[in-house]
Amino acid sequence: MQALHDADERIYVLEGEFNAIVMELIGCPTLATGSAAKWYPHWTRLLESYPEVVVVRDPDDAGKAFAKKVRDQVSWARVIEMPEGEDPNSIYVNYGPDELENRLT
Repeated sequence: MQALHDADERIYVLEGEFNAIVMELIGCPTLATGSAAKWYPHWTRLLESYPEVVVVRDPDDAGKAFAKKVRDQVSWARVIEMPEGEDPNSIYVNYGPDELENRLT
């Protein structure tokens, strides 16, 4: 929830706390849900003041469903899909912070 205070114009939304920690390490304020199955409609109100909401999704069915659920509630959100078999944490560990930053643009 600290990301809600730290973010200026852009905030990231994704599943998983470890992924959120890695995103914060590279300077991306990130709101994490406990899992891909969790998204509550009232969370949309938390994001109303951010002109740019970026959903970072895993490349699996659960990630796809998560991104759709968020986009259905946060219509202005943009979705970035991670490469097959990867998530922000694995990209950071295997390829470094610069590669993760490149994937987020």
